[in-house]
Amino acid sequence: MSDTRATLAETLRQINTLLGASARQREQVLNVASLSQETGIAAPTIQALLDGRRAPDEDFDERMRERFINLRTTRLRDDGKPYSYEEIATSFGRTGAALRAFARGDIKSLQAETAAGIEQFYFGRATAYLSSDSVQVLDGALQNVLHLLQRELDPLAGVMEKHAVRHMALRRAEGLPEAQWRVVEATLNALLDQVEDDQ
Repeated sequence: MSDTRATLAETLRQINTLLGASARQREQVLNVASLSQETGIAAPTIQALLDGRRAPDEDFDERMRERFINLRTTRLRDDGKPYSYEEIATSFGRTGAALRAFARGDIKSLQAETAAGIEQFYFGRATAYLSSDSVQVLDGALQNVLHLLQRELDPLAGVMEKHAVRHMALRRAEGLPEAQWRVVEATLNALLDQVEDDQ
């Protein structure tokens, strides 16, 4: 098993373990249609990967094209419309004609600098989203699911993650009801935010 497949398998194992303690259903958390929209990966490929099967072979350039189209259709401007090819391209010093031609399939591939520019436009940094294989992209999306489940099951996990808190002496509060844990969480967030603002 490749490293990326092993990493995905471990992420899924952790999610399944947390689902055992959660009120959520697996189909709700690992919704194939939602994951497909978020990642730009075809639903059958996601289902195969979630089932532990291999992803079908993908053409590198076609995968990049599908993901670029997915970004334009799912990450919209404030007015609900896709960003124009020109808006995207001018953000990294190019013209929109090449992006339009790539999306239509008139040109086969993108230069690495152009792919990085598109990622910078949508994500604020180069992420390798366009070029990464489906296993890596799905694992990235599932990491978000895993963190969400961890925060839901442990109200202080979000506080500790947000503020890089490594250890907390809250053993005496272990038996608090959920509502009181939420108060502790909100209080700690407010206090730690204030300390960070004062520094």
